[in-house]
Amino acid sequence: MEVNNLFKKTYIKANNIKVNLDLDINDSIDVNYIDILRNKTIEKEVLQSVTCVCHDPKYYNEYYDKCPKCEGNGEVLISNNTLICNHCHGSKSVVKHHCSICDNIGSYLSRKKINVPLNESIKDKDIITLDGLGKKEKGNFGNLNLTINIIDLEHYQIKDNDLYYKRIIPYTQKEVANRVSKQVETPKGFRKINVDDKDEYQVIRLEDSGINGGDFYVAVKKELPPIRGNDVYANVILKEGLYKFYLKKEDLYDVDKPLKEVHYFKPLNDPNYLYLDLDNLTSYQVIKINNKGEKGRHGGSNGDLYLKVFIGDKFLVNNNNLYDLNIEFSDSELNLGKKILSLYNEKVTFSFPKELKEFSFVKVGSLGLIKNKLENKDLFALIKPGNKYLYKISVMTNKSKGTIFITDYHHFFNEMVEAYTSSVNLDNYLTLDFKGLKKSRVYHLNDQYGNDVVITLIKGSDING
Repeated sequence: MEVNNLFKKTYIKANNIKVNLDLDINDSIDVNYIDILRNKTIEKEVLQSVTCVCHDPKYYNEYYDKCPKCEGNGEVLISNNTLICNHCHGSKSVVKHHCSICDNIGSYLSRKKINVPLNESIKDKDIITLDGLGKKEKGNFGNLNLTINIIDLEHYQIKDNDLYYKRIIPYTQKEVANRVSKQVETPKGFRKINVDDKDEYQVIRLEDSGINGGDFYVAVKKELPPIRGNDVYANVILKEGLYKFYLKKEDLYDVDKPLKEVHYFKPLNDPNYLYLDLDNLTSYQVIKINNKGEKGRHGGSNGDLYLKVFIGDKFLVNNNNLYDLNIEFSDSELNLGKKILSLYNEKVTFSFPKELKEFSFVKVGSLGLIKNKLENKDLFALIKPGNKYLYKISVMTNKSKGTIFITDYHHFFNEMVEAYTSSVNLDNYLTLDFKGLKKSRVYHLNDQYGNDVVITLIKGSDING
């Protein structure tokens, strides 16, 4: 690419100036990509030929005399032929005093500032030629060739007409707190950006500040104060007193919030498991597991996990209250209306009316599921005959008498389950014969394992055919 400046080609031709490639000056210029997109003119300090003082008309006679051979004509007549004087070589003068600045060449190179125009069609490593701005010697001129180096080209990416600035602009804590505005240079000039105090990283879109009506995108990184993750309080019911085990998140009872909001770090980067290696594990024990709670933000530490362990296979959870069917009552305890429980590191004595009927629940205290550091939900025990497992369910039928088959009754307490009027294709079901049903009636059955099942049969229409 050629850009004419100062010395135009027309000027060179009109003045019979000879351009000599040996007199060219090759240089380079570092520019920013935004300057190119904005068609800027930038200053560049370059070497240029400057007329020496010895060739200044005011001082010329102090350095040069008229050539004695050609008498200042530059030419001589020999045998009717006009030839260039071989004494002054056509310069019409001879040196009287040596010039220490230019060695009597007449010019020297000096650093000067020039204006270099840019436009958006320029590519990296293009060469701009400025005619006549090279070296100058005895009426001959060279050119100035500038190689364009776009020094920050890798910091930008173009998608369609949108321009993405890939370097991240930092914000200190103080700048975020004071809502400091910063300026970024776009192809449309300088634009202000503002940030919030939410996420550590934020991408800001500046509309109509890209290329040909596109947008300009810039990312900022905010130095936010570290925030420690919240402690998590969760519960797990284990069938056995295991000491080393992998625990699925869905095995945890989290009282108030979904478990998906709880962050755990697992072996093999499996997000579904938490590995526990515990000692002296007993029921109702609260275990603190460091750094396994909510994940910290902005470099803050993780919270801790407080895990309350319940051991046994006879638990019910209803409305976040815990019903421990593992608690057994002796005949003497039932007669006294008092029981002493040995829970983790403490003994709990609770009383209940001696006239309580079987299948009644009595409140032990606030020793159930852990909710937070200061609060536990209620714990209940069940007065039951023979200390057998109890299933308590409800079934609806539109008939007054007949036989129904009940499946999937396990682990239900005071819930409606499905029943069928014909034998189902399963090994494990209960058969209930009934007659004279008007509104509802309670039936006591035993399953094949000897566990008690209390069925409330209700006159209705939801039974399957």
